[in-house]
Amino acid sequence: MATSRFEVTTAGPAAVVVCSGDLTPGAVPELRTAVQRCIDDGAREVTIDLRGLEGVDPNAVPALSEVRDLIEGAGGTARLCVDEGVRGLLDSARTVMLFEAIDDALATADTVESLVANADDDLEMIGNEPGTVTWVHTNEAPPRGDPLAELGRSEGDGIGGDLVRLFADTAGSLYVSENLDEALGRLTAAAVHLIDGCDMASVSLVKGRELGTAGATDVVAQLGDQIQYQCGEGPCLEAATAQRLVYTPDLERDDRWPNFSRRVCTELEVRSMLACRLQVARETGPIILGALNLYALTADAFSDEDALVTVLLASHGAVVLDASARQASLRAAMESRDVIGQAKGILMERYRISDATAFDRLRTASQNMNRRLRDIAEALAETGEDPTATTAS
Repeated sequence: MATSRFEVTTAGPAAVVVCSGDLTPGAVPELRTAVQRCIDDGAREVTIDLRGLEGVDPNAVPALSEVRDLIEGAGGTARLCVDEGVRGLLDSARTVMLFEAIDDALATADTVESLVANADDDLEMIGNEPGTVTWVHTNEAPPRGDPLAELGRSEGDGIGGDLVRLFADTAGSLYVSENLDEALGRLTAAAVHLIDGCDMASVSLVKGRELGTAGATDVVAQLGDQIQYQCGEGPCLEAATAQRLVYTPDLERDDRWPNFSRRVCTELEVRSMLACRLQVARETGPIILGALNLYALTADAFSDEDALVTVLLASHGAVVLDASARQASLRAAMESRDVIGQAKGILMERYRISDATAFDRLRTASQNMNRRLRDIAEALAETGEDPTATTAS
């Protein structure tokens, strides 16, 4: 069970709420109570000291902005104190859930980072002056109800250290590669390796207005994806277009996608699925790459822990896949530039013409022959035969 602790220390107009243990959704009411107690006691300078935190649940992070607004709404000044360890926890939380509130909390931390030393002085001052100390303690699991918490797992409320280390080791194999198929294959193999309930996995990639399957670890996953595309419904389509994480414990009893569920159960004997969106952030907004699809031959195959690992894996994998695609595109662009340069050089030498004139000949030939400029250039560079001769003026 997660344990959260808040120690409230007040001294006149100054107060500090020292947070330790794990910041979970179940602890948020106690955090609000602790801050409200500071305000009620007359404090107008309230420091939220997070440096004692050992864990941060992404769903609890918005509370940091809420308590800041609570303090400022009462006419006070709020300060948030973090160290590198807590900053890492908040960064990890952003990776898991991509909450805007996490960026907001980190932005607040950036503004007060230089005040951490002053906060230490405040803590020492308050500790040496008359004041009140109140412990607000909670020892409960996070409440259920969000997509990650409705998976039916009651024991535990976080990812264990052994699993974190296993994920870190596995994530290290997801290096950027120009071979996109190879990168996708490593991602799905990692899913099967990391997640006990997963029997096979695939990736549905967005291709224009359609989805296509890649990296399937088993023909069953390949066929399952095809059934979804044919029916126009299913978990991976839902994850790519609507919800970021979609879980179906038992397809035989799930009526959200009747045609898909019936076919995948009878034709492939698949009973449960977990699909997570693959997306990357851009200044203009998130870019959806597709979805990571996990298949299981048993019902209720995936736990809360499996869901969290899936989101971590999909978040990390999306960045790798995006980088792989960009690297492959850059390589192709460089190769195109090289072969076009070679072709221009041949024409310049053969006809004693300028660089611009040589390029115009290639471009005109491409338009007249309805072929890519690179293909025209490649043919000239490889064979020496001039496809521009019949089109040159």
